[in-house]
Amino acid sequence: MDDVIANYRYCQYAEGFKAKRQVLPIDAIPESDAPIDYCTTYFLYGKDMYEYWMENDKTSGYEGESFCRYVPIDIDRDDLNNAKKTAFDIINHLKYEFDVNIDCIRIFFSGCKGFHLELPSSLFGIEPCTKLPNRLKKTIQKLEFDVDMSMYQHNRLWRLPNTINSKTNLYKIQLKYRDLNKSINEIKSMAEKPSDVFDTYDEYCDTNDTLHSIYKNTEYTKENFTKTTSPTPTLPPSTKVPLPHGVPKDFRNQSLVKHGVQWRTRGIPLERALELALEWNDICTPPEAQYKVKATIKHLYDNPREMKPRGAIAMKWFLRNDEWLNSLNPPRYRVVSKFILSLNEETKSQQGISIKPNQRLYSQQKLASDCQVERGIVKRCVERMVELGYALNEKVYNYQNKPRFLLTWLVFDVTEK
Repeated sequence: MDDVIANYRYCQYAEGFKAKRQVLPIDAIPESDAPIDYCTTYFLYGKDMYEYWMENDKTSGYEGESFCRYVPIDIDRDDLNNAKKTAFDIINHLKYEFDVNIDCIRIFFSGCKGFHLELPSSLFGIEPCTKLPNRLKKTIQKLEFDVDMSMYQHNRLWRLPNTINSKTNLYKIQLKYRDLNKSINEIKSMAEKPSDVFDTYDEYCDTNDTLHSIYKNTEYTKENFTKTTSPTPTLPPSTKVPLPHGVPKDFRNQSLVKHGVQWRTRGIPLERALELALEWNDICTPPEAQYKVKATIKHLYDNPREMKPRGAIAMKWFLRNDEWLNSLNPPRYRVVSKFILSLNEETKSQQGISIKPNQRLYSQQKLASDCQVERGIVKRCVERMVELGYALNEKVYNYQNKPRFLLTWLVFDVTEK
């Protein structure tokens, strides 16, 4: 990380959001006793950006690599109480849904209509790249935060801490999490003078597996993948299949797709799958229109690749809502979630074995050691995943002729379209 920061140390700087910009090293930003609307890009650039600016006398049009030490979140509202609640909700969502330590999130009152959050880039495993603004935008969209999406552009400026907002003469000040419990008037009173600034993302928080997966998947586009086939249903229509539990309205479609994928993977014929889907729909609260249920299953059987749940959102939903997974005791849950979170996202070769997306090469002993469980637990978890139609498991041999196992995940696709 230190090497990256040393190489990406230039930013765009302006003394006012409409003022002419300069490209300066971050440690050369001028200081002032009354810094009004001082701002920089939160993106950092290598020396090539400085050279581009010197040659062209402008920053627009630059298409090189960039990096960021934090991912900014801009929450602007006419109602500051609403903005504060949104900031509070986002922080708590990151804490409880993704197990993010809130001490590594920087929180600011903007000095005017809202609040700013800064999430350490290390949480997402961000590295320099050419499409970083677009990838950040896609990441925040997948997190479904109700924030200003225009922030995610190469030339977007970000107000510096302890600078005066010209609209209100209040400072942008850093807050602690507990300060969000204060009234807006109390926060405005605090903003009448500069605050202490503490740099939490200097601690380089550990990468969060789920957030990294969400970010990582933004680099994939549909041209990266070739169309794949799915097993042809072969079982007789009379095959006995357990009926899943019904779900509330908000989970109906995701559940239907998940069950449909499993039925088709197990070889359940379309006619039987339609019957199962309608039976299951009747115990949902409330049921979906029958024609929509039929259309979903038919489309799934005709287009298995297109209808398969995808990406980090599908992964998150499965981890939170799958009945079998969440019924497991802690040791078995660790094993299954380890498989899911470490599925391969692109075709590669490992130990002389070709591994495709949605596969994981493993040895039972190594995985057991990683999860701090007995080897037999790994074996039984895999057997159960295969029985449920969640996965396929194949014994393979590496270049040293040592046996390994290749697990293929079937419930959802970890890649993005």
